[in-house]
Amino acid sequence: VTPEGEVEAHYYARLTGLMERNLVMESELFAHVYPKEYQRVFLSKDVRSDGRSFDAGRSIHATTSALKSCSGSSMISFGGTTVIAAVNATAFRPTREYPDQGRVTSSVDLALLGTSKAARLNADVPLQTHLNSLVINYVLSLIDPKHLCIEKGQLAWDLALNVTCLNDDGNLDDAVILCAHLAVCDVKLPVVQFGDGFGMIDPVERREMFRLKLSEESPVFSFSFVRLNGRMLFDGNLEEETLSEAKLSIFLRTNGQMCGLIGSHSAGGLPIPQDAIASCLQVAKLQLANIKHVLGHKITSVSGEF
Repeated sequence: VTPEGEVEAHYYARLTGLMERNLVMESELFAHVYPKEYQRVFLSKDVRSDGRSFDAGRSIHATTSALKSCSGSSMISFGGTTVIAAVNATAFRPTREYPDQGRVTSSVDLALLGTSKAARLNADVPLQTHLNSLVINYVLSLIDPKHLCIEKGQLAWDLALNVTCLNDDGNLDDAVILCAHLAVCDVKLPVVQFGDGFGMIDPVERREMFRLKLSEESPVFSFSFVRLNGRMLFDGNLEEETLSEAKLSIFLRTNGQMCGLIGSHSAGGLPIPQDAIASCLQVAKLQLANIKHVLGHKITSVSGEF
């Protein structure tokens, strides 16, 4: 190659790079100014703007025992959505009304998110309240307060589950439920030696531990969809949620049985048709198998199996 050829190749490479960067800048500007039209262009080609197919979820990463100071904890991410959950256990004297029962409470913290950019379709219910109700209905319901009794009328466990949303990139519903369940499954409590009217817990060694016994019913997981430009998209990211016309959440037990369904749509919008719901149910069942494969032993029932 002659020196002149090398110079020509050099400038051609620079020109090509500049053209590619300009195209990226123009694409980002178009997406910012005309977000709905930007999404429509991709959806008309049967693909989403992040490259996923309509029924594809984002990558899931899960960790249990993430916080060593807690009785149980987990952290999970759905793409850019990150949630952490912790269970703290303390002993207390049970009430006279329920002398053989412990106590379990939950809370969801969104403080780190600031003002969420997601447009809530059901604006009458605050996002924090909505998420906590999901945890109560589909996670805490697996815990029998009687299994938290140490000594009737004397001592019981008080479990406090806190779920903190670290980053919101869409689909907090599914992430919060899964993270809360993993934290509850991770709970380990010390064996209490009770005698002479008081309980004794070894605070140093705590060698003898036991796992929290859960309900014999199989766990429940949420699979959420958004409708955008008439297409049902699984595991919507924040941009898709913000622009969506409707949302659908399907709740399945690990055996594939549907045990709940929540649908909502924007003001003036149309409800999701039955045939679309049926299609989403099939996608949810396929995604359930994927979650089992990805998380493996981290999801447990009372028997420790699916």
